[in-house]
Amino acid sequence: MTDNTVDLEVVNSDIKSINLGNLKTVEFDLDLPLSGKLGSDIVWETSDERWLTSQGVVTRPTYGRGNRIVTLTATVQKGTASNQREFKVNVLQEGNHIKVKQVYPIELTVKMNTDFYLPSAVAIQTDDNRVISHLVEWDGPTKRSYQAVGTYEVTGCIKDTAYQFTATIVVSSEVKATLDLPQKLSLFALDHVRLSEGTPFYEAQQNRLAFLLNVNDDQMLHNFRTAAGLDTRDAPEMIGWDAPNSLLKGHTTGHYLSALAKCFATTGNSKILSKLDYMVQELMAVQAAFSKKAGIHEGFLSGYSEEQFDLLEVYKPYPEIWAPYYTLHKILAGLIDAYEYGHNQNSLEIAKKIGHWTYQRLSRLPHDQLVKMWSMYIAGEFGGMNDSLARLTKITCDQEFVECAKLFDNDKLMFPLLENVDALNGMHANQHIPQVIGWLEIFSVTHEEKYHIAAKRFWDFVVNNHVYSIGGVGNGEMFHAPNDIAGQLGKDTAETCATYNMLKLTELLMQYQPDTKYMAYYEHATYNHILATTADNQNGESTYFMPTSTGHHREFDDENSCCHGTGLENHFMYNTGIYFKDDQSFYINLLMDSTLIDQQHHVTIKTREAVNEVAVQITTELLAEKTLKVRIPEWGIIGSVVVNNQEVTNGQKGQYIELPLTATDNTIQIIFNKEALVIPSDKTTVFSIQRGPYVLVQSGADLAEIKLTNDLEQLNLITQQSERFMPLYSVGNNDYQLYFETASELEE
Repeated sequence: MTDNTVDLEVVNSDIKSINLGNLKTVEFDLDLPLSGKLGSDIVWETSDERWLTSQGVVTRPTYGRGNRIVTLTATVQKGTASNQREFKVNVLQEGNHIKVKQVYPIELTVKMNTDFYLPSAVAIQTDDNRVISHLVEWDGPTKRSYQAVGTYEVTGCIKDTAYQFTATIVVSSEVKATLDLPQKLSLFALDHVRLSEGTPFYEAQQNRLAFLLNVNDDQMLHNFRTAAGLDTRDAPEMIGWDAPNSLLKGHTTGHYLSALAKCFATTGNSKILSKLDYMVQELMAVQAAFSKKAGIHEGFLSGYSEEQFDLLEVYKPYPEIWAPYYTLHKILAGLIDAYEYGHNQNSLEIAKKIGHWTYQRLSRLPHDQLVKMWSMYIAGEFGGMNDSLARLTKITCDQEFVECAKLFDNDKLMFPLLENVDALNGMHANQHIPQVIGWLEIFSVTHEEKYHIAAKRFWDFVVNNHVYSIGGVGNGEMFHAPNDIAGQLGKDTAETCATYNMLKLTELLMQYQPDTKYMAYYEHATYNHILATTADNQNGESTYFMPTSTGHHREFDDENSCCHGTGLENHFMYNTGIYFKDDQSFYINLLMDSTLIDQQHHVTIKTREAVNEVAVQITTELLAEKTLKVRIPEWGIIGSVVVNNQEVTNGQKGQYIELPLTATDNTIQIIFNKEALVIPSDKTTVFSIQRGPYVLVQSGADLAEIKLTNDLEQLNLITQQSERFMPLYSVGNNDYQLYFETASELEE
């Protein structure tokens, strides 16, 4: 017998003898042997260092994030002989350590003889004074109906605790559930607005255009063709979150469709339209091929099979599956955008089939099953499926789609908002913002009041309590306690795609209830976050996070992440927030150099920015007399307003300059004086500085925190004269400082 044969026998014997104990419910560190009983050497590798290291150290996921299956691989060696054995380790999530101080009062008003569901989550306050949303378990069924008018009580328990509480049910013969609130403002079509050359917004848009022109369309189709059994035409595989071993395959392709559609609308580039039409044509072929495959239902389209959707329905956790409805939403949204912005009829037909497929799958599931699915960490994330489905109803008038949209209702987010409680602490920011956009789209179809109330309160809570000075939200992708901005400064803050969705939400709210507060936030986030998220090249890279603590720089991502996907679209949406209209008025909400041309309007905005002022010239040609409303930005003090060579006095900060225009040519010249502004945080000694529309950062070699006071004269002098202060978009790859600290509290 050779030495190698003997060594192999030792290896195989030692492999069989490895015993790690019960691996189905792991809560503590594992003792991983480094040698076998017969003298072999053992080397360990792990599939996920976050939960289980190669040294056996266990870190349990926090409560609510679910258990984790980690693969440990033992490589056993002796001499030249070697063999491997895998061990599946189920690392249990931590227990619920929450101690409930109180449940916020719950009172539901319902209609007699009408079915309703008790909320699956409520707002609670913990012993350490955190306000969070938490799942509940009710005594008895969640579906109820009362046959007599009156007041009733139901009892429940905060899930995974012993804390019990009582809710009040008020039963009435009539309940007003709808709200008569029409859209008061409308947007101009993207293809009627063009940005002017020479601005950073135009340059960012042109860089993205150049990138899209060079994207390999067949590569974007690779996963779809592979899953459907079609020829991939020798296209390279996708990378990052769309790589062959990823469970999010296809999401970037959806963003790509949206980007092409919006790019065509904003630039009119015919090559972009050809690429969009090709993508839709080929996805239609993929959908048709899927329909002929065994186990695939009519209308399905994705970069993988239906298996992930099947597994979600039996509650398979992440990372065994990874948010199948999130991926589907990106595809569906891209197809709808291709129809609305690219005027591609085939994309609507594909989208309708996906919508019917979704309804057929979800409408057969019990309410409690849907609740459990959507509450699953990552696996149950569904993006803005409700948004896209409601949009389909608006386009097609098919009510099945909006009924399907309501199947994605999420009490954990919505119910505390209906109670007027900010319970966002601990929620994943960009998992939930798209749901709120969907609520407004549902409201636009059904006029159910709860959707508008919840959406409006969400925006108010986020913008008033959770926003950094550049308009971004979240630390490590998560919302934290309200009014803790100074405590949440860091490197992994202000996720790009969260701001992308906040802008969508803001634009919708503005259309229902015109208020300059919405456009103030819109301008702030657009100029100071979104514009800064793109690299100064044509590589299509975007930031994932935007650092808010001192001494970090922007890092750009091309790995097909969520923020890379929204980054493909972001810079084609500048055009959409500038102009609005109603029957009597024409609104200019952003002072962005641009031209609007449609059948009734020809408007041009030109700005000239100096150190201390922004000069704006607006020319209009109108077919009917209207009132021009120009938003007075929070950073601007009106120096002068001249209409057709006549000086007028009009408007206050935070309002509109209102100017009656004749149905002829008009020329308006406005001077806005700009001064340094302090943007305070929740900590009175920590603040950012703004001049004009831009929040200023300090950059340069040997960056060190500087102490400033709230003396506006000092801030004006410093920001005028120092080359170290600049808008974030122009900071390049340098480290920067966004927040400054004064030694004494800021004066009121």
